Amino acid sequence: MKCGNCGAACEDGDVFCPSCGAPVETPKKKAEPKPKQQEPKAAPNPASAPQTAPADEATQVMNPTGLRADAGTHTPSTCPVCGRALDPDEAFCSGCGARIPGVVAPEVPPAQSAPNGPMQGPGPMPFPGNVPGQPGMPNGQPGMTAAVKKKIPPLTIALIAALIVVVLFAAVALFGGKGNSSSGTAGTTASDQGTSSSSSSSSGGSSTCSTAPKATVATVDTMNDYLVTTVHFSSSCSGSSKDVFGSNNTEIKISDSDGLVASAVFDFSSDPVDISSSSAQARLAFATNQYWRVPEQIDATDLTVTVSTATAADGSASSPANGVMAGANAMGNDDRESAAHQALEDQISHDKSAASGFYYTYTTQLSSKRLDLDAEGKVWSYQDIWAEFLGFKSRYPNALLIWSNDYPTYTKKGPSEYYVTLSGESFSSTDDATGWCSANGYDSDHCLPVDLS
Repeated sequence: MKCGNCGAACEDGDVFCPSCGAPVETPKKKAEPKPKQQEPKAAPNPASAPQTAPADEATQVMNPTGLRADAGTHTPSTCPVCGRALDPDEAFCSGCGARIPGVVAPEVPPAQSAPNGPMQGPGPMPFPGNVPGQPGMPNGQPGMTAAVKKKIPPLTIALIAALIVVVLFAAVALFGGKGNSSSGTAGTTASDQGTSSSSSSSSGGSSTCSTAPKATVATVDTMNDYLVTTVHFSSSCSGSSKDVFGSNNTEIKISDSDGLVASAVFDFSSDPVDISSSSAQARLAFATNQYWRVPEQIDATDLTVTVSTATAADGSASSPANGVMAGANAMGNDDRESAAHQALEDQISHDKSAASGFYYTYTTQLSSKRLDLDAEGKVWSYQDIWAEFLGFKSRYPNALLIWSNDYPTYTKKGPSEYYVTLSGESFSSTDDATGWCSANGYDSDHCLPVDLS
């Protein structure tokens, strides 16, 4: 049997190599001591001083080449640690691996390859009593420590590092990317998102409430031919910080108990309404094709306001004056035409009682128009007829609208289908009526005396 460390020959009973002291493979049976050897004594503590061999026994020493020296020196014949009988050339005890004093160990040749893989070089000198399989000595690899028993492959290290990076990025995406969950974009309705939201404003730390606010009409008046309403707003968003309404494409629809009164689309993004206080309000102007009641006939206490965001405008708006916001058309042309037609019919019904007073007295006729009439450079629509009547009404508060076929003076030659505007002024003679027309700048083609009988 050969030593797995230095290749030196070992006997079957050797536990440690007698040349280098490395442990050898443990034999299946315990080695029997030689007949001439005495019973091994109990091994003392390695830290204690070694026992002294008997004086009459010759001691042997090995020179650097491993040959006997004749210098008269003597080496122990038994191991000073375990008492095992020694061969003359043993530099290490083959029983316990202890270093034999006075014997020079030969040079250890390079280690041979072990069955489990190439050795990386001789390890630390084994402690007396260390045998393969005990702690501090890896099985099958003498001199190797447990720290280097198994290496982690580089590929495994790279995979672990990549997994750590992925976990870190996932954590950042999950927790680091979250911001203000209450932030939103002005101009989005609650019906679109299902919840109210707000976005930060640049002034005063306030935020923009994107949900349409509550609104009521406080006053109604006119400016030129515009219907001007003062509308009070209050926030529909929760939280006192959501105090600005700045949505563009916001439809303001005003109705009364008889139906639609006015409707237009306003842009509050350039001039947001501060709705943090009870005095929040805006003056909103509706053009003649955006309202369908005579302003003087509107009862502000009977009005309801519907505010809708994200309504597409049909056309653009032009403001009548500073401090007043004008709106664009909220409805398409056909819907506006239908609304104007209804407004004309409602006005005729409203004015019928007052018109009956001119059966036997005079007034002045200012206009007579019908649908699709080609006159004055255009083909007249219901919206045109309604807008003209509103213009007369703003200049002459007593103006009336009648349907010509309802009065004898227009049906003497057959049915008559015209919307007729009267000044509503009363005169005792045709001369007085004609004088009024001249005084107001009208010629006989645009103003004439009339009685309805």
